[in-house]
Amino acid sequence: MSTNTEATLGAALYLDKKPMREQLAEVARTSSKLEAKAKAGAVLAPTFWKHVGGEMESVALDKLNALSVAGVLAQGWATAQELHEYADPARHPAGERSVIPLGNKKTKHPYKLQVDLMAAGKKVATLELEITFEFAVQALELGVVDGCIESIALGQLEVSATVECEGKQLKELSLRKFDVPGEHHFEHPIPITGRDHRSVDRGAA
Repeated sequence: MSTNTEATLGAALYLDKKPMREQLAEVARTSSKLEAKAKAGAVLAPTFWKHVGGEMESVALDKLNALSVAGVLAQGWATAQELHEYADPARHPAGERSVIPLGNKKTKHPYKLQVDLMAAGKKVATLELEITFEFAVQALELGVVDGCIESIALGQLEVSATVECEGKQLKELSLRKFDVPGEHHFEHPIPITGRDHRSVDRGAA
């Protein structure tokens, strides 16, 4: 990407500034695998579960902060049927740059993140976080060259999210506005391919 200060999925999840370490600590504490190991002889300090929750939260955010909002949305739209013609060199010759206004769009992006739990220096369990982001973009615009998305402009969008683990909902982020200013150019353009079954058209801008 063209900037080091871009919006990430981690930032999007924390728009409400509410941590989820206490919820993560409770899920970890009630994990049957971890409880079994603890009963087998792992010595757990009183502050252990609080520390576990914080560590899990940190790992999850590190992974989500490696994913930019602009990049995630561009990856999702690389499979959209609306873009198929731009991958046809007979219709759009080499070097031609097309700017495609897609109007108002809504997409869901589910993720599964695995986080290891440690006790007495050993891994005693692995928990899986199921995180689903939903973005509503007010004015999506893509720049396409040689059958690849080479830039994306989003402006202001709205995001909601849910985080679940072990069948329990840990966090629900209600719809919030999220600014992603400027046009983002990709160092490695994203090839247009396949079909998109996740995106829902909300009408033209």
